[in-house]
Amino acid sequence: MIEFLRQIWQPISKLPRTQQIALGAIVGLVFLGILFATLWGVQKEFIPLFEEELKIEDAGKVVNKLKDLNIEYKIGKKSSDILVSLSDKSYILLQLAQEKVLPQARPGW
Repeated sequence: MIEFLRQIWQPISKLPRTQQIALGAIVGLVFLGILFATLWGVQKEFIPLFEEELKIEDAGKVVNKLKDLNIEYKIGKKSSDILVSLSDKSYILLQLAQEKVLPQARPGW
């Protein structure tokens, strides 16, 4: 490994200082670009669990059950807006129905 790094560093060390800096900046930008693309690609899209506004009591029951089930959720602008992952929404609705926690509001699509 050390020999490999020496083989890479030797020609770089012969470059003028400005070219070394430019090469370092390019490598850094490529690394940051890959890191950004990776992190951006794994972000989940969150959508409302219900299309109608929930009563605050119903929202509290749903949130408590989501916590019990270790399901990731977010609270929207209104405290009664519950956002869940797009890919998990159907599973969550089934779980809430099975646990008899579904409020009378219709599920949002």
